[in-house]
Amino acid sequence: MARTSKPGAGAIAGVIGSAHTPATKRAETKAERFRRVALSRMDRALKALELVGGLAGTGYESTAEQQVAMFEALLATLEVARSRFEPKPVKFSFAAEVPPEPPQTAA
Repeated sequence: MARTSKPGAGAIAGVIGSAHTPATKRAETKAERFRRVALSRMDRALKALELVGGLAGTGYESTAEQQVAMFEALLATLEVARSRFEPKPVKFSFAAEVPPEPPQTAA
């Protein structure tokens, strides 16, 4: 008796295939994409910060100047990232200006 596939292969293929078939695939919204990407990036950023914190362990030696430089760089980068989420300033335009009144002539 010939074996056609590995045990469970059909179930796995069914799950993977059903998520990628054109009939059931729908476009990801911007909010869904933000959530997916943000969760992944935040996990990596927080892990990296934990690793930076590990530099305070007894296996390392640093100066106060090095520590200040590290945290100033982190805080500056964080501030730049935060500022990108703030509303953009209104651009300058003459469109909102009131036209000047015409000069009056002497009677």
